[in-house]
Parts: sequence; structure tokens; C-alpha cells
Amino acid sequence: MAEHPHIRAAEWVFNIDVDEFLVIHKGAGRLHDLFHAFNMKQTHAIAVHWRCLGDNG
Repeated sequence: MAEHPHIRAAEWVFNIDVDEFLVIHKGAGRLHDLFHAFNMKQTHAIAVHWRCLGDNG
């Protein structure tokens, strides 16, 4: 995956499953708002919490 041209050309990559989504609690809830909450010149990674709700069993 890391060798794919789109991945190599990207400034950042967010890899998630198709049944997951990112909830942002900054500003209007957009990526732009999340990124502006950090000094991006000093930020190398942003940790994202994951909540497992079980397997319905």
C-alpha cells in the first residue's frame, strides 16, 4: 500500500474500514477544523480513539 502512487503523493493518509467514521469535536466538525487545532509544522501524528461496540452477540 505504501508504494501506491496516490499514497506516496499524499500529504497525509487516514486508513479506516468502510464501516467506521471520524467524529471531530472541533469547530464545525471538519478535517480543516481538526488540523487547525494543532500546529501542523510540529505535528507528526494525531491519535484517533476507537470505540468497539461488540459483535451484536
